[in-house]
Amino acid sequence: MRKFQYTIALLMTLLALGCDQIVEIDLPEVEPQLVVNLAFSTDSIWKARVTLSQNLDVAYSPVAAPGTKVLIEENGQVIDSLRKIGGDTFVSVENLKPIPGHTYTVRASAPGYPDVAGTETAPMPIAPASVSWRDTAGIDQYGHVIGEFKFAIDDPAGARNHYMLSIVTLDTFIYDQDTFISYNQFYAESQDPQLAYNWRCGGFLIEDATFDGRRRDFVLPLYSESNDPMLRRQRYFFLSTITESLYLYLKTSVDYDNANGNPFAEPVRVYSNMPGGMGIFGGYSPLLILVD
Repeated sequence: MRKFQYTIALLMTLLALGCDQIVEIDLPEVEPQLVVNLAFSTDSIWKARVTLSQNLDVAYSPVAAPGTKVLIEENGQVIDSLRKIGGDTFVSVENLKPIPGHTYTVRASAPGYPDVAGTETAPMPIAPASVSWRDTAGIDQYGHVIGEFKFAIDDPAGARNHYMLSIVTLDTFIYDQDTFISYNQFYAESQDPQLAYNWRCGGFLIEDATFDGRRRDFVLPLYSESNDPMLRRQRYFFLSTITESLYLYLKTSVDYDNANGNPFAEPVRVYSNMPGGMGIFGGYSPLLILVD
Protein backbone atom coordinates (compact mmCIF):
# COMPACT_ATOMS: atom_id res chain seq x y z
CA MET A 1 0.00 0.00 0.00
CA ARG A 2 2.82 2.40 0.81
CA LYS A 3 4.52 1.56 -2.47
CA PHE A 4 1.33 2.39 -4.37
CA GLN A 5 0.96 5.75 -2.57
CA TYR A 6 4.61 6.56 -3.31
CA THR A 7 4.11 5.81 -7.02
CA ILE A 8 1.08 8.12 -7.21
CA ALA A 9 2.94 10.92 -5.40
CA LEU A 10 5.94 10.57 -7.73
CA LEU A 11 3.67 10.66 -10.81
CA MET A 12 1.89 13.80 -9.60
CA THR A 13 5.23 15.48 -8.92
CA LEU A 14 6.46 14.71 -12.45
CA LEU A 15 3.24 16.03 -13.96
CA ALA A 16 3.50 19.25 -11.95
CA LEU A 17 7.08 19.75 -13.07
CA GLY A 18 6.08 19.11 -16.66
CA CYS A 19 3.44 21.85 -16.56
CA ASP A 20 6.08 24.46 -15.68
CA GLN A 21 8.72 23.34 -18.16
CA ILE A 22 9.55 25.84 -20.90
CA VAL A 23 10.61 24.44 -24.26
CA GLU A 24 12.37 26.83 -26.58
CA ILE A 25 12.10 26.19 -30.33
CA ASP A 26 14.58 27.74 -32.71
CA LEU A 27 12.41 28.71 -35.68
CA PRO A 28 14.25 29.05 -39.02
CA GLU A 29 14.22 32.42 -40.72
CA VAL A 30 12.12 32.49 -43.89
CA GLU A 31 12.67 34.99 -46.69
CA PRO A 32 9.69 37.37 -47.05
CA GLN A 33 7.31 36.80 -49.95
CA LEU A 34 4.58 38.87 -51.53
CA VAL A 35 1.15 38.11 -50.11
CA VAL A 36 -1.74 39.02 -52.43
CA ASN A 37 -5.29 38.95 -51.11
CA LEU A 38 -7.92 39.70 -53.73
CA ALA A 39 -11.43 38.49 -52.92
CA PHE A 40 -13.43 40.07 -55.73
CA SER A 41 -17.15 40.60 -56.22
CA THR A 42 -18.76 40.95 -59.63
CA ASP A 43 -20.68 44.01 -58.39
CA SER A 44 -17.56 45.91 -57.23
CA ILE A 45 -14.40 47.24 -58.86
CA TRP A 46 -11.10 45.40 -58.47
CA LYS A 47 -9.49 45.89 -55.05
CA ALA A 48 -6.47 44.07 -53.63
CA ARG A 49 -4.20 44.05 -50.59
CA VAL A 50 -0.51 43.27 -51.08
CA THR A 51 1.83 42.82 -48.11
CA LEU A 52 5.03 40.99 -47.20
CA SER A 53 4.99 37.71 -45.30
CA GLN A 54 6.77 37.63 -41.97
CA ASN A 55 8.14 35.12 -39.49
CA LEU A 56 6.11 33.87 -36.54
CA ASP A 57 8.24 35.71 -33.99
CA VAL A 58 7.53 39.14 -35.55
CA ALA A 59 5.03 41.14 -33.51
CA TYR A 60 4.14 44.01 -35.84
CA SER A 61 1.48 43.93 -38.55
CA PRO A 62 2.37 43.04 -42.16
CA VAL A 63 3.74 45.88 -44.27
CA ALA A 64 3.64 46.65 -47.98
CA ALA A 65 6.68 46.23 -50.22
CA PRO A 66 7.99 49.48 -51.75
CA GLY A 67 7.39 49.78 -55.49
CA THR A 68 4.62 47.16 -55.64
CA LYS A 69 2.70 46.94 -58.93
CA VAL A 70 -0.59 45.06 -59.36
CA LEU A 71 -2.00 44.19 -62.78
CA ILE A 72 -5.24 42.53 -63.90
CA GLU A 73 -4.99 40.53 -67.11
CA GLU A 74 -7.56 38.87 -69.37
CA ASN A 75 -6.58 36.60 -72.27
CA GLY A 76 -2.94 37.56 -71.74
CA GLN A 77 -3.64 41.29 -72.05
CA VAL A 78 -3.42 43.85 -69.24
CA ILE A 79 -6.86 45.41 -68.78
CA ASP A 80 -6.28 47.27 -65.51
CA SER A 81 -3.37 48.56 -63.43
CA LEU A 82 -4.40 48.97 -59.82
CA ARG A 83 -3.33 52.15 -58.07
CA LYS A 84 -2.21 52.39 -54.46
CA ILE A 85 -4.62 54.32 -52.25
CA GLY A 86 -2.65 54.07 -49.02
CA GLY A 87 -0.94 51.45 -46.92
CA ASP A 88 -1.21 48.09 -48.66
CA THR A 89 -4.47 48.63 -50.60
CA PHE A 90 -4.74 48.89 -54.39
CA VAL A 91 -7.89 49.67 -56.44
CA SER A 92 -8.89 49.72 -60.10
CA VAL A 93 -7.72 52.65 -62.21
CA GLU A 94 -10.25 51.95 -64.96
CA ASN A 95 -13.15 51.37 -62.52
CA LEU A 96 -13.60 47.91 -64.01
CA LYS A 97 -15.60 45.10 -62.41
CA PRO A 98 -15.12 41.37 -62.92
CA ILE A 99 -17.59 39.91 -65.42
CA PRO A 100 -19.22 36.54 -64.59
CA GLY A 101 -17.83 33.75 -66.73
CA HIS A 102 -14.64 35.62 -67.61
CA THR A 103 -11.21 34.36 -66.55
CA TYR A 104 -8.68 36.77 -65.07
CA THR A 105 -5.10 36.75 -63.82
CA VAL A 106 -3.80 39.01 -61.07
CA ARG A 107 -0.08 39.68 -61.19
CA ALA A 108 1.91 41.44 -58.46
CA SER A 109 5.56 42.44 -58.49
CA ALA A 110 7.97 44.41 -56.31
CA PRO A 111 11.74 44.99 -56.56
CA GLY A 112 13.69 42.27 -54.77
CA TYR A 113 10.86 39.73 -54.55
CA PRO A 114 9.61 36.96 -56.85
CA ASP A 115 6.56 37.83 -58.94
CA VAL A 116 3.23 36.42 -57.78
CA ALA A 117 0.36 35.48 -60.09
CA GLY A 118 -2.97 33.71 -59.78
CA THR A 119 -5.78 32.90 -62.21
CA GLU A 120 -9.50 32.54 -61.50
CA THR A 121 -12.85 32.57 -63.32
CA ALA A 122 -15.61 34.81 -62.02
CA PRO A 123 -18.56 32.52 -61.16
CA MET A 124 -21.95 32.77 -62.87
CA PRO A 125 -24.78 33.83 -60.52
CA ILE A 126 -27.56 31.33 -59.86
CA ALA A 127 -31.03 32.44 -58.81
CA PRO A 128 -32.69 30.44 -56.02
CA ALA A 129 -35.41 28.03 -57.11
CA SER A 130 -37.75 29.34 -54.40
CA VAL A 131 -37.70 31.76 -51.46
CA SER A 132 -40.07 32.63 -48.62
CA TRP A 133 -40.06 34.49 -45.32
CA ARG A 134 -42.35 34.23 -42.30
CA ASP A 135 -42.26 36.91 -39.61
CA THR A 136 -43.54 34.51 -36.97
CA ALA A 137 -42.59 30.83 -36.99
CA GLY A 138 -42.37 30.37 -33.23
CA ILE A 139 -41.41 31.82 -29.85
CA ASP A 140 -38.20 30.90 -28.01
CA GLN A 141 -37.90 30.28 -24.26
CA TYR A 142 -37.16 33.98 -23.64
CA GLY A 143 -40.25 35.22 -25.48
CA HIS A 144 -38.42 36.34 -28.62
CA VAL A 145 -40.27 35.95 -31.90
CA ILE A 146 -38.54 33.60 -34.33
CA GLY A 147 -38.98 34.13 -38.07
CA GLU A 148 -38.17 31.63 -40.79
CA PHE A 149 -36.34 32.10 -44.09
CA LYS A 150 -36.62 29.31 -46.65
CA PHE A 151 -34.85 28.97 -49.97
CA ALA A 152 -33.98 26.25 -52.44
CA ILE A 153 -31.10 25.76 -54.87
CA ASP A 154 -31.25 23.81 -58.13
CA ASP A 155 -27.63 22.75 -58.26
CA PRO A 156 -26.01 22.32 -61.71
CA ALA A 157 -24.78 18.77 -62.18
CA GLY A 158 -21.28 17.57 -62.93
CA ALA A 159 -19.32 20.34 -61.20
CA ARG A 160 -18.28 21.27 -57.69
CA ASN A 161 -20.38 24.29 -56.84
CA HIS A 162 -20.14 26.50 -53.79
CA TYR A 163 -22.54 29.12 -52.46
CA MET A 164 -22.65 31.82 -49.83
CA LEU A 165 -25.72 33.25 -48.09
CA SER A 166 -25.32 36.72 -46.58
CA ILE A 167 -27.89 38.66 -44.59
CA VAL A 168 -27.74 42.43 -44.16
CA THR A 169 -30.25 44.31 -42.04
CA LEU A 170 -31.34 47.93 -42.22
CA ASP A 171 -32.34 48.74 -38.66
CA THR A 172 -34.36 51.82 -37.77
CA PHE A 173 -34.41 52.28 -34.00
CA ILE A 174 -36.50 54.93 -32.27
CA TYR A 175 -35.46 56.01 -28.79
CA ASP A 176 -36.51 59.10 -26.83
CA GLN A 177 -37.80 60.85 -29.98
CA ASP A 178 -34.49 60.21 -31.79
CA THR A 179 -34.16 57.91 -34.80
CA PHE A 180 -31.06 55.82 -35.41
CA ILE A 181 -30.45 53.99 -38.70
CA SER A 182 -27.71 51.42 -39.26
CA TYR A 183 -26.72 48.65 -41.67
CA ASN A 184 -25.53 45.45 -40.00
CA GLN A 185 -24.20 42.08 -41.05
CA PHE A 186 -26.70 39.70 -39.50
CA TYR A 187 -25.56 36.68 -37.47
CA ALA A 188 -27.71 33.57 -37.20
CA GLU A 189 -27.34 29.91 -36.29
CA SER A 190 -28.48 26.85 -38.20
CA GLN A 191 -28.82 23.18 -37.28
CA ASP A 192 -28.35 22.23 -40.94
CA PRO A 193 -24.79 20.84 -41.39
CA GLN A 194 -24.81 22.08 -45.00
CA LEU A 195 -25.45 25.66 -43.84
CA ALA A 196 -22.25 26.52 -41.95
CA TYR A 197 -21.77 30.05 -40.56
CA ASN A 198 -18.37 31.54 -41.36
CA TRP A 199 -17.45 34.67 -39.42
CA ARG A 200 -14.74 35.60 -41.94
CA CYS A 201 -17.34 36.40 -44.58
CA GLY A 202 -20.18 37.13 -42.15
CA GLY A 203 -22.43 34.60 -43.86
CA PHE A 204 -23.17 30.94 -44.50
CA LEU A 205 -21.02 28.75 -46.74
CA ILE A 206 -22.66 25.93 -48.71
CA GLU A 207 -20.97 23.09 -50.60
CA ASP A 208 -22.90 20.88 -53.02
CA ALA A 209 -21.04 17.64 -52.20
CA THR A 210 -24.22 15.97 -50.91
CA PHE A 211 -26.71 17.35 -53.46
CA ASP A 212 -24.79 17.65 -56.74
CA GLY A 213 -27.24 18.06 -59.60
CA ARG A 214 -30.31 18.07 -57.35
CA ARG A 215 -32.60 20.55 -55.61
CA ARG A 216 -31.74 21.29 -52.00
CA ASP A 217 -34.11 23.06 -49.60
CA PHE A 218 -32.76 25.14 -46.71
CA VAL A 219 -34.51 26.50 -43.63
CA LEU A 220 -32.91 29.24 -41.54
CA PRO A 221 -34.56 30.46 -38.29
CA LEU A 222 -33.93 34.14 -37.53
CA TYR A 223 -34.94 36.50 -34.77
CA SER A 224 -37.87 38.44 -36.20
CA GLU A 225 -38.01 41.45 -33.84
CA SER A 226 -41.59 41.92 -35.09
CA ASN A 227 -42.79 42.41 -31.51
CA ASP A 228 -40.38 45.29 -30.76
CA PRO A 229 -42.30 48.58 -31.23
CA MET A 230 -39.09 50.65 -31.22
CA LEU A 231 -37.24 48.67 -33.91
CA ARG A 232 -38.06 48.35 -37.57
CA ARG A 233 -35.87 45.81 -39.35
CA GLN A 234 -35.57 45.27 -43.08
CA ARG A 235 -33.62 42.21 -44.23
CA TYR A 236 -31.68 41.82 -47.44
CA PHE A 237 -30.71 38.28 -48.41
CA PHE A 238 -27.86 37.74 -50.87
CA LEU A 239 -27.23 34.33 -52.43
CA SER A 240 -23.84 34.20 -54.11
CA THR A 241 -22.04 31.64 -56.18
CA ILE A 242 -18.48 31.53 -54.88
CA THR A 243 -15.28 30.14 -56.36
CA GLU A 244 -13.88 27.01 -54.79
CA SER A 245 -10.63 28.86 -54.06
CA LEU A 246 -12.37 31.53 -51.97
CA TYR A 247 -14.55 28.90 -50.27
CA LEU A 248 -11.46 26.92 -49.21
CA TYR A 249 -9.67 30.07 -48.05
CA LEU A 250 -12.60 31.19 -45.87
CA LYS A 251 -13.09 27.71 -44.43
CA THR A 252 -9.43 27.05 -43.63
CA SER A 253 -8.99 30.57 -42.21
CA VAL A 254 -11.68 29.90 -39.61
CA ASP A 255 -10.31 26.38 -38.97
CA TYR A 256 -6.87 27.92 -38.42
CA ASP A 257 -8.21 30.48 -35.94
CA ASN A 258 -10.14 27.79 -34.07
CA ALA A 259 -7.03 25.60 -33.81
CA ASN A 260 -4.75 28.46 -32.76
CA GLY A 261 -3.60 27.99 -29.16
CA ASN A 262 -5.13 24.51 -28.89
CA PRO A 263 -2.31 21.96 -28.30
CA PHE A 264 -4.64 19.07 -29.19
CA ALA A 265 -5.88 20.46 -32.51
CA GLU A 266 -4.67 19.21 -35.88
CA PRO A 267 -2.39 21.67 -37.70
CA VAL A 268 -4.25 23.76 -40.28
CA ARG A 269 -2.71 25.31 -43.38
CA VAL A 270 -4.64 28.27 -44.76
CA TYR A 271 -5.47 27.70 -48.42
CA SER A 272 -3.50 29.71 -50.99
CA ASN A 273 -3.62 29.75 -54.79
CA MET A 274 -0.92 32.33 -55.51
CA PRO A 275 2.15 30.58 -57.02
CA GLY A 276 5.38 32.41 -56.30
CA GLY A 277 4.06 33.83 -53.05
CA MET A 278 1.04 33.55 -50.80
CA GLY A 279 -2.56 34.71 -50.64
CA ILE A 280 -5.88 34.17 -52.32
CA PHE A 281 -7.40 35.13 -55.66
CA GLY A 282 -11.07 34.19 -55.76
CA GLY A 283 -14.46 35.78 -55.85
CA TYR A 284 -18.21 35.60 -55.80
CA SER A 285 -21.25 36.74 -57.77
CA PRO A 286 -24.01 38.02 -55.43
CA LEU A 287 -27.71 38.04 -56.24
CA LEU A 288 -30.21 39.93 -54.08
CA ILE A 289 -33.10 37.75 -52.95
CA LEU A 290 -36.32 39.70 -52.54
CA VAL A 291 -38.96 38.22 -50.24
CA ASP A 292 -42.42 39.46 -49.30
